[in-house]
Amino acid sequence: MQEQNRKPSFPIVMLLVSVALWIASLSNVAFYLGNHGSMEGLTVLILGSIFASLDIRYCAVYANYVWLAAIVLLALRKKVVPVHAALWGLALVAFSVKAVYVDEAGNTSDIVRYGAGFYLWYAAFAVATIGTFAGKNKERKAASAADGIKMTFDKWLGLSKLPKNEARMLLQYVSEYTRVQLLTRGGEEMPDEVRQRADRLAQRRLNGEPVAYILGVREFYGRRFTVNPSVLIPRPETEHLVEAVLARLPENGRVWDLGTGSGAVAVTVALERPDAFVRTSDISTPALETARKNAADLGARVEFAHGSWFDTDMPSEGKWDIIASNPPYIENGDKHLLQGDLRFEPQIALTDFSDGLSCIRTLAQGAPDRLAEGGFLLLEHGFDQGAAVRGVLAENGFSGVETLPDLAGLDRVTLGKYMKHLK
Repeated sequence: MQEQNRKPSFPIVMLLVSVALWIASLSNVAFYLGNHGSMEGLTVLILGSIFASLDIRYCAVYANYVWLAAIVLLALRKKVVPVHAALWGLALVAFSVKAVYVDEAGNTSDIVRYGAGFYLWYAAFAVATIGTFAGKNKERKAASAADGIKMTFDKWLGLSKLPKNEARMLLQYVSEYTRVQLLTRGGEEMPDEVRQRADRLAQRRLNGEPVAYILGVREFYGRRFTVNPSVLIPRPETEHLVEAVLARLPENGRVWDLGTGSGAVAVTVALERPDAFVRTSDISTPALETARKNAADLGARVEFAHGSWFDTDMPSEGKWDIIASNPPYIENGDKHLLQGDLRFEPQIALTDFSDGLSCIRTLAQGAPDRLAEGGFLLLEHGFDQGAAVRGVLAENGFSGVETLPDLAGLDRVTLGKYMKHLK
């Protein structure tokens, strides 16, 4: 069953506004017909008449133009039934016909033509309003009828406008069923509460919100991490950074993960290598709180520090075998920042608000003073930044610089070894 909306319905609000405009315009037209000899200032422009004068007498006319424009915009957003939106268009045309009026001598035929246009305008206006109201009422009745039909899990999945994998994830979340349970119980009727929650979450996803933020969790390296809008959503590509760290981490090694976000990299390394000492830091306090929660929930032993890159509230004691980071590397103004899930993620975790390499330069410049002899700096970056990042590491004295591809064969992680005698 759908949740009841306590706000006034759109058709009713539209009808009330239309009536108010009709009354205002009727008084305006009465004034015109009684004073037709002084109707100067009317000018015929493109697509009908747009009044050039700002005389107070024309306020109702302007209001109607604004109202009709609003109806067109609402129609484009599918809030008005298209066929009725067309009638609103007819009303606008009729309005233009009646308004093509230039009279200095009070010609009777002009007044008749004016009146005919006036009646055509309001006839279309009335039909459009009533039709829209009836259409929306019909939609509500259809929705009510649908509420009375037995809604099973399988039927909900079939009717959902979401991709099937996303719809299934949402349904698993609200029903607390496993994937297997959802398959075997698909013919069961959905409880009203489950259906309402599923409908709400589906609408949020249709509005563009990432599934990970809706569910509050994201799987990474086989574990479920808490995520929220204060942290970047962990991507499968970042698992390549984790694997590169694990492959180069010596026994009882020391790892510093900078710009941790949700803590996915640091927590995963700590769980995969309990012998290692793992430290992580971030400039965002909410992000650190999320990372702490993930470490606690998953039982990972991680040290946390707050600050910007190497400048933290906890002094760095000793050298590090691995310094790793998935820094902001999207160039400022990149169109992808306005697309898909990126629209909802923290911009400070996505872009350096520069050329996409400024944070990488900071890390490459500061790492040598903090790395142990033979230690590694590993950086995740964009698929088209491999050559540029290799250049940055080479400029800062790293040897054995190489770029590792992801599963798609695209450049994803670049690393370099610190050798003091080669610096």
